[in-house]
Amino acid sequence: MNKLFNDLFSISSHSDERVQQKQTKIFAQAGFFALVIAVTDMVVRGIVMGRPTVEWSGSLIVLVGFSLFYSVRTIFAGLYDPNVDEEGKIKQKIKLSFFESIVMAIGIAIGTQISSGFPVDSMEWFKFSLKLIIIFLVFFGYKYIALKLSWKRSNKDLMP
Repeated sequence: MNKLFNDLFSISSHSDERVQQKQTKIFAQAGFFALVIAVTDMVVRGIVMGRPTVEWSGSLIVLVGFSLFYSVRTIFAGLYDPNVDEEGKIKQKIKLSFFESIVMAIGIAIGTQISSGFPVDSMEWFKFSLKLIIIFLVFFGYKYIALKLSWKRSNKDLMP
């Protein structure tokens, strides 16, 4: 699979490591450039021109696909958070991501409530609380799993 990928994108396995690093850097810059074009397309067509979603949904798919691919590759390569190299640091990082997720969930939940109106009765408060909990679980769950998997992958070579 990796050979097919390298052949498809003309990435050679050169004996000189410097040349191979330059090829990889150019490939990464080209991917970033494509991402910038997709985001610009979404902003211009979606926000500035107010076009229907159908016109800029392709760019949204590119953005989501790129984000998913990048996230999965960094997590499984052990590069999600390379500064976490011991058990104490990972516990500290998980604690920090817990509080970051709480703040993010509260911000997003309040932001959506501002646009749709604050809850008035008990059922709306229940929905608001449920929304807050779901947003928190998604953010914290992603960060927790990403940190744990990345830590295990980066320390895999160091374990006896």
